[in-house]
Amino acid sequence: MKLNRQIESALPIEQSSLVQEQPLKPSLSQPSKPVTKPRHGGNALAMCKQYNIDPADCIDLTAAINPNPYPIPDIPASVWQQLPQEHDDLEEAAVAYYGLDSYLNSGNPTHLHEHYMMVPGSSWAIHALPNCLGESQRNTVWVPAQGFAEHKYAWQKNGFSVQTYEQIEGHLGLDLSSVEDLKAGDIFVLINPNNPTAQLYDKATVLKLLKIIEDLNGYLIVDEAFMDCTPEHSVMQIQSDALIVMRSFGKFFGLAGTRLGAIKANSTIIQKLKDQLPPWAINAPARYIAKCAYADSQWQQQARLDLKQAGDQLGKVLELISQSLPDFQLEKAVLFQTLYTSHAKKLHKQLASKGIFTRLLDSEEGVRFGLPTETELRKIEAF
Repeated sequence: MKLNRQIESALPIEQSSLVQEQPLKPSLSQPSKPVTKPRHGGNALAMCKQYNIDPADCIDLTAAINPNPYPIPDIPASVWQQLPQEHDDLEEAAVAYYGLDSYLNSGNPTHLHEHYMMVPGSSWAIHALPNCLGESQRNTVWVPAQGFAEHKYAWQKNGFSVQTYEQIEGHLGLDLSSVEDLKAGDIFVLINPNNPTAQLYDKATVLKLLKIIEDLNGYLIVDEAFMDCTPEHSVMQIQSDALIVMRSFGKFFGLAGTRLGAIKANSTIIQKLKDQLPPWAINAPARYIAKCAYADSQWQQQARLDLKQAGDQLGKVLELISQSLPDFQLEKAVLFQTLYTSHAKKLHKQLASKGIFTRLLDSEEGVRFGLPTETELRKIEAF
């Protein structure tokens, strides 16, 4: 089946001007290669040992999270002593934060819990979903060629046929006209905004893609782990049996150690996910902190302003660093920026030797920088 449709962005989204628009192209993954676990950031202690750096002196930018986290409230002793309580108002706070009030106002109090659930990190949901969707012999899964590698790994290790598509930085539309093998029942994974390319699609674009997937009786999985800074582009509020949306708590709130996330899907998928979830999967302190953070709209508004300012400052410093490189291309998301260059591996090593830890892309074509604090930024500027 040949799909000859093009999805164009309806809203302008700021992107780097250093790239040219190109169509999205598919490339078949290589099933003959062994399925290996992806590498990730967040391993600062290991890098300190590798480069003989005192942990107190390192700047860890490997994980793209808010460098100024939500202030942890005083946690009552009972929260530590008791098993996690399901009726602690966490879900209600998250519902308000994600704009899912329509479910609460539907007149059916159980309707929300049939379509939405909190999970012990969005990565847990990524690995649980293959057990919920179709049969490996029938479904092809499309994932971005550059993107959070756990998506591809999770589907491949469960025996699904995986194809990759190219997301061209700066291209505001998804051109699917060349994807000849997209067929009924296929599963399409969209990371929005994408990590590490910083590709961001507006809500209208994603809804047009959803319509195509619905017509094919497939599923659209939207990973919105970095969407909190641009909530106007989220499709979390959209009701469709073909749509699955995942969110992460730790990145925007700067509390990755809580291992907390949320997922919205049709009732059948949610029930299958709940069947895989062990008792007390989300620890009580994480639930308490998240409930407070979700309800603190004043902190959220200020955090978005602060993160944008921090990103602007980091961008200026990276532009200066890039001047010494023979070639470069800088892509910016709110919580991270990726510097593409043919000297990425060398730059990554030079930074690490100075105690500045970044994420070298698996392709070794770029270096991703998380946001630093103001103090850390001055050290990077001195590099």
